[in-house]
Amino acid sequence: MKRSELEYPYNLIEDLNLGSYSERMLRGGELKQAMESVLLTLKDEEQNVISLLYKDRKLCAEVGVLIGKSGTSVSQTRIAAILKLRHPARFKQLLLMRD
Repeated sequence: MKRSELEYPYNLIEDLNLGSYSERMLRGGELKQAMESVLLTLKDEEQNVISLLYKDRKLCAEVGVLIGKSGTSVSQTRIAAILKLRHPARFKQLLLMRD
């Protein structure tokens, strides 16, 4: 059973505040490539958590079961990864990919 958009709480584009940049990048098919490049700058655990939450569309509790951590710990890892991705140096990589 697939979750509806309303039930699923995580949206990476919104969490990173990409806004209008993402629309143009999506049209050009560049967003996925840009995101994959920037995600590689995260620690392995952060990459795994982000992938499971956003790509596989799992909830924190579900990811916790898969990786042997609590849902709270997964949430903290998610927040740390999002803050890293919002860092100007990484965010700049995303913006450069759109030009």
